[in-house]
Amino acid sequence: MEPAQLTVVLALLKGWETLVLGYFLVYNGINFFLLIVAWVKVRFFLQLKIFLDFESLRRSPDTPAITLIVPAFNEEPVIVESVRSLIGLRYPRLEIVIVNDGSTDETLGALIRAFGFSRRDISYRGEIPTADIRGCYEAKAVAGHVGRMILLDKHNGGKADSLNAGLNAASSPYICCLDADSIIDENALLETMQPIIAEPARVAACGGQIGIANGCAIEKGRITKVALPNNALAMFQVVEYVRSFTAGRTALAALDSLLILSGVFAVFRRDLLLAVGGFLTQRLNSKTAIEHCGGKQTVCEDMEIIVRLRRYLMERNMPGKVVFLPYPISWSQAPEEIKNLGRQRNRWHRGLAEVLWYHKKMLFNPAYKHMGLFALPYQLIFELCGPALELAGYLTLPFLFFAGLLKLETFALFIAVSILAGAALSVFAVLMGLWEEGRLDARERQRLLSYHGWRNALALISYAAASTMGYRQLLLLFQMAGLWDLLRGNTSWGKFKRLKIAGQENVSP
Repeated sequence: MEPAQLTVVLALLKGWETLVLGYFLVYNGINFFLLIVAWVKVRFFLQLKIFLDFESLRRSPDTPAITLIVPAFNEEPVIVESVRSLIGLRYPRLEIVIVNDGSTDETLGALIRAFGFSRRDISYRGEIPTADIRGCYEAKAVAGHVGRMILLDKHNGGKADSLNAGLNAASSPYICCLDADSIIDENALLETMQPIIAEPARVAACGGQIGIANGCAIEKGRITKVALPNNALAMFQVVEYVRSFTAGRTALAALDSLLILSGVFAVFRRDLLLAVGGFLTQRLNSKTAIEHCGGKQTVCEDMEIIVRLRRYLMERNMPGKVVFLPYPISWSQAPEEIKNLGRQRNRWHRGLAEVLWYHKKMLFNPAYKHMGLFALPYQLIFELCGPALELAGYLTLPFLFFAGLLKLETFALFIAVSILAGAALSVFAVLMGLWEEGRLDARERQRLLSYHGWRNALALISYAAASTMGYRQLLLLFQMAGLWDLLRGNTSWGKFKRLKIAGQENVSP
């Protein structure tokens, strides 16, 4: 190789080293900052939780009614127990709307038999276009606090379409969107509504931490014993959720930069959902939805609705923050097989790309303040594009080192800022989740995670420390596959089969 060519090659290698190391330094630096912000907010929420009076909220005439919307597509194994668990929620005024989204199994029949649904003419506004409704059903009185329980049977249109159908039928000022197989703590609605009741004009939506139900004992749609999964892949997801939700989303919400509430469980103001046109489908015809998204659809409706809602409010100088509670208020099953985890993360990454593309006007736009200059750019640079750079760094820098083209000091710095710093972030997030806040009396102490005992703590810390050595890189591969599938036009949901919710059948062996 000629000296001039060698100089160019060395300069390119040096530039690549600097880019990769700079990325990891900035990414982990931001995440350490978010961890500090989250720590302050976590302590605040734990102290607040000690003094929350759920009974007063439940009995207060000022506690607003909520409509629970439950989309269901081929949920025969879980739907009956799931609805029974919703009926048992401690909340004074509930309306339950179940939407059978063209199921091909016995979801509809199971619901009719279990709750005595019969065909009725109900109030259905049709403000948001959806797939055709085939039939409307209403159940007899099921509980004093459940004012109405209805079942909509419709042609298949997807989860977002089902949520819109439920929104059309709802009569309450607040909407709670649920997954059919989610497991809700009995005080979840009271906890979620507390910040909304405190600032009704300022809070547009509220959600919370999602716990992983794998390994837990479940009876009659309730978590009766919190336990860690026996499955290693699920254990890594427990740690990932703690870091992502407890540290990441808590901090982003504190900075008013949160862009997603999990579709497993989230509460919205109904008037704002109608104002922005409903959850994103190709059927939407509202001016706001068409202007923002151009008649498109997404596989990540829970993120898109938050971004569109924030954009709508900012463009009109209207108040409307998104609140996040850092402790688990609902539980969901995590995939225990690599292929199912891959489908899930593939879809999540495709959805992120879709949302950023639809709302690209906000990116780096000072008119949208912190949303345009921090929240969305963070998602673009580190969450969407970052996996490609990370994966390339993991593949090339070790190769360059063993080929003698990378100094030992540079390689050691790469290990420190990529592997060790990431592991430290996960360990600190777990420790924050295990931290107890409150008075010395154990009955008045609170913690985010309900995994008690030194064995559970050691297991969580061990998996957190190991999460950047294999599991992290596996997720990067799934995310890259998601981008490839997006370019190929793949719009599949990638749903995986879950365990049946019934007594001890959900307990991991």
